Parts: sequence; C-alpha cells; structure tokens
Amino acid sequence: EDVREKLPKPLLKNLPCELRVSLGWDTDMTDIDLHVYEPSGEEASYENQKTRIGGRMSRDFTQGYGPEEYVIKSALGGKYVVKAKYYSSHREDFSGATTLLLRFTTNFGHHLHERTKVVALRLSENKEMVEVGSIDIPKKPWQD
Repeated sequence: EDVREKLPKPLLKNLPCELRVSLGWDTDMTDIDLHVYEPSGEEASYENQKTRIGGRMSRDFTQGYGPEEYVIKSALGGKYVVKAKYYSSHREDFSGATTLLLRFTTNFGHHLHERTKVVALRLSENKEMVEVGSIDIPKKPWQD
C-alpha cells in the first residue's frame, strides 16, 4: 500500500519557503555536517536547529547519504554562507574521499519563480570544514 494514500492531502505538496539548502553525499557510512551562517551572524547546524530569524535545520544524519537540509520560510536579506564538515567515515575502503552535492533553491515551491544552484565538491580528509558556497538574498524594503 502506498504511504501517500494514508497522509492528509495538504501534506502531499511542497511547503513553500524562500530558501532551501540541501546537502547530500555519495558514500555510505559517512557523516557530513551542514552549517549555514545567516546574515544575522547566527550559525544553523545540528547543534542549533532553530535560529532566531526562523531558519530550521534537519536532523543530523550520521550514516548513509544524507541529505541534511536547512530551510527558512521568509529569509532575511543578505548573504547566507554554507559550510560542510566531513565529520567521519566508517567505510572500509582505501579512497577515504567523498563528493558533496549541495543545492541552493530560492522560492522553493513557487514553480514559476523557483531557482536552483548546484555545487559539487570533493572532500578527502575527516574533520575538514570547508566553505561550499554562498547565496545572496535581496534585502526587503523594511530592512533598510
């Protein structure tokens, strides 16, 4: 039986948000942590899943392929900087590297205005924290 048949219909559609950041990776048994630095200066991560300006971080995926996600329904204008930390890998192979796939989506759920930017990056060392990308959200008139 299809799970979607049991869910209320309003839950079967994407919930719109101004910014969605999604981080996945290509190796099993790996823990990559998503960190988003908001224009307010606050950091969203698995240790701070709800920010003062309304950002929300998904749970911490410590095995598998992710994804870890950050969303904010109404984004504060300014620069959002995204970093990833290659926390650990429990794989038994010799490569030791993993490839990240990061998606920035603005106006998520608004099909006519939705825009996605994709970044791929190869990480090779445990405990490595790297800036993966950033995105500028236009300031709102009330922010001036």
